[in-house]
Amino acid sequence: MGSVLNGREGEVPYVIAVDVTGAAKGANGYPGYFKVAVDSLLCEFYPKISMGLAPSALWAMMDEADGVWNGDE
Repeated sequence: MGSVLNGREGEVPYVIAVDVTGAAKGANGYPGYFKVAVDSLLCEFYPKISMGLAPSALWAMMDEADGVWNGDE
């Protein structure tokens, strides 16, 4: 929550999502955790996880420019 409380100008506020599914960490560079934009949590991230999408699949769709998953922008 540091990015929310102590955010810098132009930085996207995010939280860290931790994959507790036991997916293979290290496969294709997947670390088992990733940053998720606060704006995307309720409307995009949670519904996708609830539908059964694997966190590693969501990580693969992450914006590499800022390293934060922003959903389907």
